[in-house]
Amino acid sequence: MIIIDAIIINTVLILFPIFSYFLFSIYSKDAGHKVDDLVFDLAIYSSIYLILSHYEDIVLIKMVMLTIPLLIVYLKEKWEAILIISIVISIYYFSEGVNCLLIIFEFISYYILFKLAKKRSLNDYHILGIFTLIKIVTLSYILFQLESIINSYIIINYIISVIIYYFSIIFVYHLLDKCEKIEDYHIVAKELEEQKQFRESLFKITHEIKNPIAVCKGYLEMLNTDNQDHVEKYIPIIKQEIERSITLMNDFLELTKLKVECTEMNVTLLLEDVNEMVKGLVKERKIKWESDYFDYPVYINGDYKRLKQVLLNLIKNSIEAIKRKDGEIKLITKKQRHKLIISIIDNGIGMDRNTLKKIGKPYYTTKKGGTGLGVRLSKEIIEAHFGILQYKSKKSKGTTVVITLPFMKKSI
Repeated sequence: MIIIDAIIINTVLILFPIFSYFLFSIYSKDAGHKVDDLVFDLAIYSSIYLILSHYEDIVLIKMVMLTIPLLIVYLKEKWEAILIISIVISIYYFSEGVNCLLIIFEFISYYILFKLAKKRSLNDYHILGIFTLIKIVTLSYILFQLESIINSYIIINYIISVIIYYFSIIFVYHLLDKCEKIEDYHIVAKELEEQKQFRESLFKITHEIKNPIAVCKGYLEMLNTDNQDHVEKYIPIIKQEIERSITLMNDFLELTKLKVECTEMNVTLLLEDVNEMVKGLVKERKIKWESDYFDYPVYINGDYKRLKQVLLNLIKNSIEAIKRKDGEIKLITKKQRHKLIISIIDNGIGMDRNTLKKIGKPYYTTKKGGTGLGVRLSKEIIEAHFGILQYKSKKSKGTTVVITLPFMKKSI
């Protein structure tokens, strides 16, 4: 039992630094940092140190277990670490009275047979067997050299040590192999998540760029170039929408988290701008449009273009949700303590509870040809303004979208 306890303790001393390395490696790669090979070497050196500093061990067991970190660096083909560990173990062997020629024989055998195994493309299990065989031979000589009297008890302990050593190597090898597979799986999972974000960004930009194009198309159809009023009124709007398209495409090119550049802005001017743009869109669909907003400046820290993007997107959704002849959309604003509340109310087809719970999830949409990312993008923009985007809806009754933003009041 003393031998088994010693092997278990030494196995833990070997594995603890190495497992710590794998956890650190996964964390570092998750944070986007490259893990230096030096960190792995330090983990192996720590294992050697912990084994050597554990004084209450049987010398033979300690000699056996020191081979496991050496085997690990051999399998990793880390030649600098192999040299350093071989020297450290050799010094320990020598301090325990092991013959110098035997020490040289063991470590040269490891090197030569490992090179031959690699040359013949032998797998890791063959290499484990080679290391075990060398250890059996050298351990036998060490046993006879250190023990003046060889009895049956010593021989039995020796046989048990060799058997447990072999299974310890297999156990450690499997654990490390699993750790590496988990690390690889984590990296693959992260890459898949990045690909998912890429696809989501692609769908998002495709969805959102249709909005300004639709606005341009609508106004171009209404535009009469012979009518100077039309030209003066519609051309600036079309230019604005083209600029918004360029902004959206820049977001796609960056492929990063949506950027919001907040400055002090007048919400009243924004609502007036949106009001003018929506009039033409609802007129084409014969939808009644009502807007009720402030007749004095209301200031917030916000991104004018982004908030305009959100409002137009939500109003466009309301327009598409109206299937009845008496369609109606209202834009209502009010102040509540230190908050600005903008509500967009329609009497469209509405949503049931199940649909309402799923709204805003990627790829979930109730519209034919939709991507389900319009609401998600709008929510991201509002949250970037430290605001809240909420939906209230009833099937066949209509939908209310409530935007809550912090504001600051300024004197006119």
